[in-house]
Amino acid sequence: MNLSLLKAFVLAITIAFYGCSKDDAPTTTEEPVKVLPKVSIGSLSSITKTGAIAQGAVLEEGNSKVIKRGFVTDLTENPVLKKGKIFDVGFGLGSFEISLKGLESGKQYFIRTFAATATDTVYSEQKQFITLSAPKIETIALTEITTVSVKTGGNVIMDFGKEVTERGVCFSKTVENPTIADTKLVHPENGLGTYEILIDKLTQNTEYYVRAYAVNNQGVGYGEAIKFKTLE
Repeated sequence: MNLSLLKAFVLAITIAFYGCSKDDAPTTTEEPVKVLPKVSIGSLSSITKTGAIAQGAVLEEGNSKVIKRGFVTDLTENPVLKKGKIFDVGFGLGSFEISLKGLESGKQYFIRTFAATATDTVYSEQKQFITLSAPKIETIALTEITTVSVKTGGNVIMDFGKEVTERGVCFSKTVENPTIADTKLVHPENGLGTYEILIDKLTQNTEYYVRAYAVNNQGVGYGEAIKFKTLE
């Protein structure tokens, strides 16, 4: 075999070897594991009629930056950013505290901490709280209507964590929704539950409006007004 043919043969073998080695070599296309942020929710304090103070934290960022963090609240469970009321503050790691404002009085709210990256949002466990309010009360049915009297009362359903310090009924001949600024009768006992009061010394054959009321340090709550007429 002449030298030229030998060189050509060696070159062909070399190309074939490296070509097969390159084609047969295993390839790796594994994507990095996504690590999401970790968040927590702390205490809820200073609850008022329309707000509260909430504490939370971003404990870990994972492998993406936290670009938005805060709280989301709603009247339904497990609130999310697309539906709930959002209170956000800053970004990144660390603890934070937010004053929640603009809530409705006497409502039960659900709340979660959230942390958002460019592609994902994570939430903490859920907590709940009830905003303060005047007592929730209903007027009970009227009974024993006579020419000069009627028996009625109320049922204090909720005090929203604030003691009921006075309860009773108020009534008027002319005001369709009487208040404690009109004529009132105070029941001797306070607190939650049902009570009855006899309203007497009324005028014969006369229309009246009456409703129950209850007081705590958040205000006065009223039941539905009931219209009645004394007997002839």
